Amino acid sequence: MTKHMDTIRIANAFQRAAADGYYEQCRNIVSNFAHVYRQDTASVLSMISVLLMDPEGFSTEEFRRIKKAIKIAGGNENGRSK
Repeated sequence: MTKHMDTIRIANAFQRAAADGYYEQCRNIVSNFAHVYRQDTASVLSMISVLLMDPEGFSTEEFRRIKKAIKIAGGNENGRSK
């Protein structure tokens, strides 16, 4: 698979796990992608954040969970901004 296809696949997996509240799985998805493509975690999180920027198609609660998962995967355990 190409990196571009993996990027979309990873964003979709992250989206589904985050919407379902599986924050540890989200962290693992980010860590694995960063390891395989030799990127830092912040780069992977910003890529996912950009791909999931549009809240269209998400309920308010799902979008809130996605934003919280991005914060948690970045190392902020309580999901609040630093």
